[in-house]
Amino acid sequence: MKPSLGIGIILATLVSLVVFLFGLIGYAWLGALLLLLNGLWIAVYGIVQAERRDKLYYTGWGLIMAGLSTFVVLPLAYTFGVVLVLIIAVIGVRLVTGSSSKPL
Repeated sequence: MKPSLGIGIILATLVSLVVFLFGLIGYAWLGALLLLLNGLWIAVYGIVQAERRDKLYYTGWGLIMAGLSTFVVLPLAYTFGVVLVLIIAVIGVRLVTGSSSKPL
């Protein structure tokens, strides 16, 4: 049985909450950890399990979510820069690989 997208998101969220409830991180770090773990899980799901036509969508948005998690360690302007670079990269890959609406 393959783990689904939903189970991974639930586990990533619960791990983040447990770390927060044990007092290891504060509120800002909780938000960053939620974005990071959920983003990484969505990206891994997109690479490993998503259907061929959905791989770029899941992987791209997972990486963008993980990029948003840098708001804790980088100045806000740099975080927006990282996210914009990731969005441009996803659009570039989409243009290079062609339309995802083509029949397989």
